[in-house]
This record gives sequence, structure tokens and C-alpha cells, in this order.
Amino acid sequence: MSTMTAPRLGRVPALRGARPSSHVRLTRRGQWVALILLAAMAFTVLSLIGTRSSAVPGNAKLEPVQTVQVQPGQTLWDIARQLAPDQDPRVVVDAIVDLNALTDPGSLQVGQRLGVPDFG
Repeated sequence: MSTMTAPRLGRVPALRGARPSSHVRLTRRGQWVALILLAAMAFTVLSLIGTRSSAVPGNAKLEPVQTVQVQPGQTLWDIARQLAPDQDPRVVVDAIVDLNALTDPGSLQVGQRLGVPDFG
């Protein structure tokens, strides 16, 4: 008759030099897979956001715009009278300020380029 021995239950002897690991370590392949998945998720999110956002609302009226360069001694008032001599310069100046988001309309720089509505 043969005898069988059952394994001893209890503590498993620790391997020499082995330290218990409290965190997960990724292999090089695992790092690449995680990076590719992260990039794919970012691309998907940005694609979805990009199709729903825009700087101009869909019902905005787009007007033709031209560009002028500020000359020495020139003011917005001068530019307004030059662009639309038959219109009220205050309205034209307001349109230029709004179009260029100027915070201080009195501080134009020589050579500065301004977008101006096409009044022609």
C-alpha cells in the first residue's frame, strides 16, 4: 500500500530577497498600452468637445472685415472718418473698438493692425 502525504498548511516560507510589493508594477508593454489608451480617451473627449464648441454662435451674422495699420499721429476718430466719411464717426469708432476688443481706445501704437468693418 502506498502512502500519500498532504502538504502542510500554515505559513509559506518567504523567498530570500523577495520583498512584499504593495503597489502594482507595469511592464514596458503595459506602460505602452496604458499610454495608448489614455491618448485614445483624450482624443475622443477632445473630438466630442470640439464639435460642440465654437467661438462664433451658429446664428451669428458674419461681416466682411478689412485690416488697417495705424500710422503716426493717427487716432481711431481719424480712421473712422477715413473709412466711412458719410457715417457718424462715433458709430464707426464703437464698431472698431468692439471688433478689436480694445480696452483703451486712446492708446493706439504706430504699426498696430486693426480689424475694421467693411463700410464700402
